[in-house]
Amino acid sequence: MQVPDLALLDPSVVGDQVVEAIRANTFFVPTHDEVCQILLERAEDPEGYVEREIEKLGPTG
Repeated sequence: MQVPDLALLDPSVVGDQVVEAIRANTFFVPTHDEVCQILLERAEDPEGYVEREIEKLGPTG
């Protein structure tokens, strides 16, 4: 699987996200909206997601 190209975030931004999550008693803290979309795609169609990721790798052999 390919790693998404995500921008580096300022540590204070991530720190604020973590503090907010702790206050809201939230376990999972996605730092980028793109991460949520990727996880939704994986959850909605796990087999299709894996197949698409394999296709991105191109032919092997």
